[in-house]
Amino acid sequence: MDHNMDDVKRLSVCIIGHSFVSRLQRYMDSNSSLMNLNLDSDNFNVWVCARGGLRVSQLKDFIKFKNKPHVCFIQIGENDILRYEMEKLSTDILSIASYLHEGMDIPVVIVGQLLRRQPWASSSDFNAKIVAANNFLKAGCSDLEGVHFWHHRGFWSDLNFLCYDGVHLQCPGSPVHVVSSSPMHRYWRSIRSAILH
Repeated sequence: MDHNMDDVKRLSVCIIGHSFVSRLQRYMDSNSSLMNLNLDSDNFNVWVCARGGLRVSQLKDFIKFKNKPHVCFIQIGENDILRYEMEKLSTDILSIASYLHEGMDIPVVIVGQLLRRQPWASSSDFNAKIVAANNFLKAGCSDLEGVHFWHHRGFWSDLNFLCYDGVHLQCPGSPVHVVSSSPMHRYWRSIRSAILH
């Protein structure tokens, strides 16, 4: 389908989630080459809707759009792992994704793969539960129109992507230089790829 560029509105993208997303916002704010996911601002408008500690049960009331996005990327669930059965957790995440797509008429909703933690920072079975939740999410997304599961690459061979607290992604120190091998930059690149994909 051909469009003149004049006919195409800017694609509006909202990244929603907990502290990973808040920290991503700070990372993007730290360097002009990272802002807007380094996507052409004539064609893309990226913004963040996040709060540290955000849980799945709080998400529906937390989401408030002044302008409805075309694409939502959701990173949620890690804070809920120890309180839920994994199938129930994935069902609740997918019901929010469906609500965004069908109820709010957002064309594309992307559910980000949940990431692991250091066992000493959570519980010995936390990472096994993360894998189970991701399997349920992936299977569930395949049954939903307009809802997609996104694999974060580069976070699965070891736990070296985690910072000193064993929970969050390592971020380059301040002042921030773009370190393309840093875990935060990998996460930034992963979400950028999801949007372009």
